[in-house]
Amino acid sequence: MNDEPTESRVPESNRSAFWRAIGRVNPPAPLRWSAALVLFAVAIFSVRHLFSHTTDFRTNVWDAGHAILGGSDPYDVTAFHRLFPGQGWMPIYGPPHLWLCVVMAGLPLSVATGLWFLFSVIGMLIIGALAVRCFGGSLFTPAVVAVAAVLILSRPGRASLNQVTVYYVLASYVAWSQARRHPMVAAGAATVALGKPPFGLPLLGLLILTRAWPVVKRTVVLFVATCVPMLVWLALNAGSLGAVWHDIAGNLRYTDATAVDRLGAAGRIDAISLIARYVHDVSGIWQIVAFIMLVVLGAAALRRTTTEPAWSITAPVLLILSATALLSIENQGYDLLLLAWPFAAIFSLAWARAGRSIWMMLVPSALALVASVVPAMSTARLLGVVSVEAPLTTFTTACLLAA
Repeated sequence: MNDEPTESRVPESNRSAFWRAIGRVNPPAPLRWSAALVLFAVAIFSVRHLFSHTTDFRTNVWDAGHAILGGSDPYDVTAFHRLFPGQGWMPIYGPPHLWLCVVMAGLPLSVATGLWFLFSVIGMLIIGALAVRCFGGSLFTPAVVAVAAVLILSRPGRASLNQVTVYYVLASYVAWSQARRHPMVAAGAATVALGKPPFGLPLLGLLILTRAWPVVKRTVVLFVATCVPMLVWLALNAGSLGAVWHDIAGNLRYTDATAVDRLGAAGRIDAISLIARYVHDVSGIWQIVAFIMLVVLGAAALRRTTTEPAWSITAPVLLILSATALLSIENQGYDLLLLAWPFAAIFSLAWARAGRSIWMMLVPSALALVASVVPAMSTARLLGVVSVEAPLTTFTTACLLAA
């Protein structure tokens, strides 16, 4: 009477062993390289038009640089519209950003656009390398190429190629990773990040509150050194420093009144704007309150991870840094590219605990596939708030192709 249960248990054990073995399969290197290169070629082909034509890069960098070189204030919305009809306006970027504008304006538009496209693609490869390193993969692995391809194909990644997002994501990553070991490198990267206030200001606040004084002091010096010459030039052209300040204030008011950037807009992902979607009487002052509160909370969370100044790079620390930047001040959906490295670090821990099994990737793979294919879900919005397409596809590709 005991024969039947014994016979049924043996096949079940064999089946379990079979599926566990399949879950840990490692495809041959030529197959992985072929899959990665095909995916990368498809990604580049899908965004090939951005090599020669962009809108936001032209407006926020090339046109702004020509305005500066031509003696105009790029923060002056009225003058910008007059100089570049139909090209929109440059929102508030920090003075370090204006140096990038000047450099790019020295090149023909087609050359500047092509070089920026190549820079952004290389930046995606660097982000892919950071993600794959979280899974223990080599920097010279097809997973790096595949992750970069998937990021380009995702909505945040595709939108970033038309922006300066990759540039500021890389600057933030350098500042995060070098804050404790190389203060001067971190300060240089933080100064660059201050060119995009939504990334730079939370970072500076966290550095101050975590007592990373070597980085803070160097950042202040570098920031002043980059700001003073540019502000003097703008003031001479505008007539006075007060006129520049008036243009900046007017630019902020104009930007905050647009459908894309207003408080509660569908594209904004910062915390106070998410609240404003449902509480319609949220005033502008609450943006400042939310910024202070979230930066303080982020710093408190970082202080719990270490008693030393600044921080060590771990998965929770990366998540705190990115969440503080994205939630504390105005950010758009394409800025979610900042999550690629932190989410890869977090998910790699879960993958390791699951024995590096491919099967645990079925759920994120399915979600990423649905997000990419179904038009109604093309933004891959979780609970209508956060786009998860880029992080999910990053995890999936890194796990499936990591060496």
